[in-house]
Amino acid sequence: MTVISFTPKFEGEANGWTAEERNQFETLYAARTHRGEASECAIEMTETGDPQFFLLGPAPQYECVLSISRLSGRYVIEDGNGGSIGETASLDEAMQTASRLRLHSRMGIVARVIAAWYAFREFVEEKTEPVVAEAVEFAEVLTHVMPQVAAIA
Repeated sequence: MTVISFTPKFEGEANGWTAEERNQFETLYAARTHRGEASECAIEMTETGDPQFFLLGPAPQYECVLSISRLSGRYVIEDGNGGSIGETASLDEAMQTASRLRLHSRMGIVARVIAAWYAFREFVEEKTEPVVAEAVEFAEVLTHVMPQVAAIA
């Protein structure tokens, strides 16, 4: 049996990314972490050996909020749900596109909806509490003045 050794697909590169590409990703990651949109990043490879970069959202879910892959020399940008955002042959264009995006994890939206619901509830209770208190006070005064009303209530 003859064994033929093949050179790795991306010699001298970390998981297929060049030093320039990794520097660009580190810059993107730092900016997104500063904004609170990302908490971690990961560099991986697809099943076919193509490099991928992932931005992960805030703890504790760590949902994927952005991915960039290099497939056949083109950069493919996807949202956290796997939806395609864009494709370009230029790293600079890919970074500009990724920098302009607003990243939201699904949990962030749920948290905002819950916070809005509680704020609305507090608002309604704050506005209706004085009215209810006055009605109860009026009923108490009325029962003292007219004891027959107390028997009905």
